[in-house]
Amino acid sequence: MRKYGYVLLCLSSLFFFQCGGNTPKDEASRIVTEWSGKIIKFPSDASCFSLANDSLEALKLMDNTPFKVLLYTDSVGCAKCELGLDIWNILIKEADSTFHGKLSFLFYFQPKYVRDLQLAMQEENFTYPVFIDRYNSIEHLNGFPKDDRFRCFLLDKDNKVVLIGNPVLNPAIWELYKKVIRENSLP
Repeated sequence: MRKYGYVLLCLSSLFFFQCGGNTPKDEASRIVTEWSGKIIKFPSDASCFSLANDSLEALKLMDNTPFKVLLYTDSVGCAKCELGLDIWNILIKEADSTFHGKLSFLFYFQPKYVRDLQLAMQEENFTYPVFIDRYNSIEHLNGFPKDDRFRCFLLDKDNKVVLIGNPVLNPAIWELYKKVIRENSLP
């Protein structure tokens, strides 16, 4: 995966600047550089919730995929409109049909009100399992960037950050994620 590391680092930085956000170019570049290759630690105390009854089965499958998308959202950024669950539904369906078990999604939410999150999931028919991190343990373990655009990661099988960026906020990031997965899934 090293062969594309530097190129993707530059490309992912470029995509952030096209996003039109408020993070200065130097700061975005620093965050991408800092997080590339970092290993994400996961808490053991986050509870799993799903509208579907098969959340435990889904969790077993997630552990066996070569790539994972991790989205972390704290209570500040947990408003329904900011989550983009409707778009995540589309991306998950596309990933399932395109990558056939090579990509899973990990959603870690630290909502102010769990019931509001559950209602948002019901409203968007979002049945993918999510982790409710009441104590914000994943944040304490990893110290994520404050900017929501940098709280979504493409991880490899060892939970190492391959790319950083939220495909819901910037569709070019999703294209970059897919490119990396395709290039690294060839026999």
